[in-house]
Amino acid sequence: MEGEQNHAKTYRLPDAARILQRVPHQQRGSTSLPFPRHELWLLEVLCHSLLEQSVISTDDSSKLFSFCDTFSTQHPSRPDLRMYFLVLHILLLFRTGDVIRARPLADELLALSQVTTHPHLMPPSWRQLPALLHLQVHSYYNPTASMTLSSALLSSLQTEPRDAPPFLWFDAHLTICHLLEAQSRFGELATLASELVQVVELPSVAQSARSSSMCTAVHILLAKYAHGLNCMDDAINHVNAAFALILANTPQWPQLSDANLAHMMGLLDVSTALSCFPLPKTDPGGAVPSVHPYFPDENLLEFAAGVLRDVNLRAVIYNGPSKEIRAKYDLYLCKWLWGTQCLGQVGTYPDMDTLRSYMLSMLQDCLELATTSINCSNISAEIMVLFGPKLVEYGRLQDGDKTLTNALKIAIHTKNLKLQVQIMIEVHALCGRKDQFKSQSVVAEKFAKKLESLGRKVDRALENHAVHAHLLAWKVHETT
Repeated sequence: MEGEQNHAKTYRLPDAARILQRVPHQQRGSTSLPFPRHELWLLEVLCHSLLEQSVISTDDSSKLFSFCDTFSTQHPSRPDLRMYFLVLHILLLFRTGDVIRARPLADELLALSQVTTHPHLMPPSWRQLPALLHLQVHSYYNPTASMTLSSALLSSLQTEPRDAPPFLWFDAHLTICHLLEAQSRFGELATLASELVQVVELPSVAQSARSSSMCTAVHILLAKYAHGLNCMDDAINHVNAAFALILANTPQWPQLSDANLAHMMGLLDVSTALSCFPLPKTDPGGAVPSVHPYFPDENLLEFAAGVLRDVNLRAVIYNGPSKEIRAKYDLYLCKWLWGTQCLGQVGTYPDMDTLRSYMLSMLQDCLELATTSINCSNISAEIMVLFGPKLVEYGRLQDGDKTLTNALKIAIHTKNLKLQVQIMIEVHALCGRKDQFKSQSVVAEKFAKKLESLGRKVDRALENHAVHAHLLAWKVHETT
């Protein structure tokens, strides 16, 4: 989910100055408001204005939001103000990468939205916002259950009047599309992605402040779609288009906004992703299946190298407020180091080769950060599939075996098919190292079935030729 959203402007939060205009006229010049709820309201508007900044300060935001959290719980008679604060706080925690802290807040917000009858500050177009935030938070650690929740959310959104432009509708569909992509459900992904393309081309969206970020997010999604179907040239085109939009909205590189940093992680994700092609043909003779390794695409790794070699961008990320972006950056850096080593590209970039000796400690720190702050199942498993073999390489065979076993359990639970394939390649190699030939044969059979399943999903997606061709060819200039 993780990361392709513009959390600074995600839900068309009204300008904080316009909210202040709702303060009763006789109280606008007062230094001590007579009603605590007005003081709470103004505090929340201050939180709101902080969120409108393209880059936030962790120290400033944590102190203000902590105080406001305590203050808002002291006024149970005003659940509307509590709901308003919860929305702001969840959006802040998304931007700082503290997803674990956001989970109880999302649960509370959803519960309040279902029982309260009080008038509140959220406009009618936000009626499904609590359900969306709940879905986004829970999609990190339980994407399978979140897919079930998404059906109800999509149905509710169809009956709600869309705001103009339809930001809430867009973010809901984008979240679900990334869940589908992680499960290799490319046919369903194509259907929803075609709707996203139509929405970003609407004049009301094209004229909004979020237009560029929304187009960037769609290009990243379509790059993942094209990559999953082995249309690598089209994937590269979408990666380049998204990167061009990020550059156009960055006056001084590498001082990116929080939203564009999240988009950069999406580009690194697709650029270091495993390419499971060519897929093997089914053997009617029933021969014992062979397990052969898959690696990232070389051209996409070249793009990732240009990003990862930028030490100034690395400093911005390491000194930035988001724990999620830091963990993802280190993950994609390690995936690049792994991929280039497997493809025999060690030495191509000597400045990057100096990082190879630190890969084990980077993965260990990355896994700890992902576990304590993000709790994203797929990200944790991606780290573990690299961490396990590194442990084995350093002689910690039992720890490496356990790490890979746990990673496979997570990937099966999340139904992440390509991640299962990658983990099974490593498990198969480890079984051979331990002379466990029977277990190795079982893994090979399961590996073949996973690839057959992936092949069927790819074939079903390719059956819809018109939609498939349109998504691959969609270009950024069509949105302007």
